[in-house]
Amino acid sequence: MKRLLLVAIAAAVAAALTGCVTLFLPSEPESAPELREPQTPAGEPEDWVIVYYESGSDDEAMAAMDALLDTELAADEALVADGLGWIDGNEFGQGSYDLYFIGYDHDEMWAVLEPILATAPVKWTRVEFWDDLDGEAKAELTQ
Repeated sequence: MKRLLLVAIAAAVAAALTGCVTLFLPSEPESAPELREPQTPAGEPEDWVIVYYESGSDDEAMAAMDALLDTELAADEALVADGLGWIDGNEFGQGSYDLYFIGYDHDEMWAVLEPILATAPVKWTRVEFWDDLDGEAKAELTQ
């Protein structure tokens, strides 16, 4: 009897150690949304959209940075979903908070970014479009 008990315990331990575990996962809901794969153009991203929130004071620029987090995330998500680019970073200082977006076509990027930024809690003051960051801005918008 003791030997049978030891064999049963050893079998249970061996099963646990070898990963013989059954997982019961919930089934997917019937109305699961379709996820599309982003389509990324060939080549390296070189176009930039730089959005400035100029306020004149570092305190106001810091407040803009805090207020814009959800907007930045939404903008990045939209660019990535459309395969156009992504947010590359931000910069703070001299009374301005600046967002840097890199991608494949700044005109297409702005078409996606503009409606998102229009609903932001802080309004941008200037937007620059660059073919690369080595030269000069190709175009500039102001409000």
